[in-house]
Amino acid sequence: MMPLISIGPLRMSTAGLVTLAAVALWWCWSERRFIARGVLLPDWVFGVVIVATWLGARLWVLIESATPLDVFVPQLLAVRTLDFSWSGAFVGGLFALYWSAKRMHARLYTWVEIISVPTLVAFSLGAFGSFWSGADVGRLWDGPLSVYMVGAYRHPVQLYDMLLFGLGACWCVWAERQHLLGGWWHFVIALASNLLVVASFRADVALLNGGIVVVQLGALLLLIVAVERVMMLQRQQAR
Repeated sequence: MMPLISIGPLRMSTAGLVTLAAVALWWCWSERRFIARGVLLPDWVFGVVIVATWLGARLWVLIESATPLDVFVPQLLAVRTLDFSWSGAFVGGLFALYWSAKRMHARLYTWVEIISVPTLVAFSLGAFGSFWSGADVGRLWDGPLSVYMVGAYRHPVQLYDMLLFGLGACWCVWAERQHLLGGWWHFVIALASNLLVVASFRADVALLNGGIVVVQLGALLLLIVAVERVMMLQRQQAR
């Protein structure tokens, strides 16, 4: 585990610092992409999305762990690397985007397409921060890249997250440069692929009867829908 770093009265872990850097990168890069598309957004939109993303990530974990109500709010606001869910972050951020787009009478699909690459890169950077700090919830493994956590060597699932989010960003950039239709769905493909692969190595996933991983089942269905939509749009474009 990396030591805490003091910045004036604040004491933050390396994961916290990297997460702040990821948020700043996402904010600046997304704003530039909106401007390049001719869309001018008020600053409150980005603030709402960041807060909702954080709360979604924390709320997801607390609901899964059946946290008692008397400590729910303090735990919701706690800054802890091990209690951050990328799935919850995505759901929270998407809900904030939907609410903001509806207030401004804009199309949600367009907004998600614009922020897709910055979001994936920010997620990749945040996952690297978690890996660097030594936080890990992977299955037991003693391979060359294993991380010692909770009394055992485990799969570095945050490193897998970092690599897959990075590959997803490259996929979305390639799709943009090829002028492929369905920018929203390319983003969904990247996220669903990450969940489908990484869930195999996590030790904290919910299981159905027969050992079926709930997250993988949902990710597989989402991936099938997204791929089908992209293929349909490409057939329409080719006509």
